[in-house]
Amino acid sequence: MASTNDVRPGQALDLEGGIFTILEYQHVKPGKGRAFVRMRLRNLETGQVLDRTLPASVEVEVTYTEPGVRGDRVSAATKPATTQTGLVVQVPLFVNIGDRIRVDTRSGSYITRA
Repeated sequence: MASTNDVRPGQALDLEGGIFTILEYQHVKPGKGRAFVRMRLRNLETGQVLDRTLPASVEVEVTYTEPGVRGDRVSAATKPATTQTGLVVQVPLFVNIGDRIRVDTRSGSYITRA
């Protein structure tokens, strides 16, 4: 996976909708909040142009995790959980199957329950 420092106009990206070339690339640092990248992409197959931003976090559903044991509520304890995308994330013991969680897209780590 390429980082935002590796992305340049003219490069091709293989995304879920096909292969896209980067027309414009802009790293935005707002005065409030986190920095993000805004890109204008062209689909090589259809010619469609679309705008994309790299979100800081995404909301996913937990598809598998071991059940938490009653009384086992240590605040720093974690367990592995598999999300709908196949990503395995370390989550607190209170997270169960079917819960929606917020995951940081840069580090792939658990942020909070959604």
